[in-house]
Amino acid sequence: MEKLFELPRSITEQLEDNMEVITTIFSPTLAGIGILIIGEDYHADADHVVVRIYLLGNEEAEWFIQDELQAFAFHNLFSAKKFIGNLPSMSALDLMLVMSGHGSKSHQPVFFQ
Repeated sequence: MEKLFELPRSITEQLEDNMEVITTIFSPTLAGIGILIIGEDYHADADHVVVRIYLLGNEEAEWFIQDELQAFAFHNLFSAKKFIGNLPSMSALDLMLVMSGHGSKSHQPVFFQ
């Protein structure tokens, strides 16, 4: 996944040292709405990777974080990357199943296993 735009400094300054921006996704139907995906301890040596998903809003041509939507914990970087790669094509039903702990083992976060 590639980053679609440069995040404003007001957002990047909020990130802690162990966090990195993975990607952004914008709604094709709703202007001014986007998703920011951030990895926490997002590196190959980590034994616990967290993926945080934030709702982005846009007012007066400035993007900002509205809310954290969900956080997922994974045993390793490979599992986190696989989940993020599958995320844009997941149906709403698939995502609800993963969030409730009933998703497929291929992209199930740690706390659901």
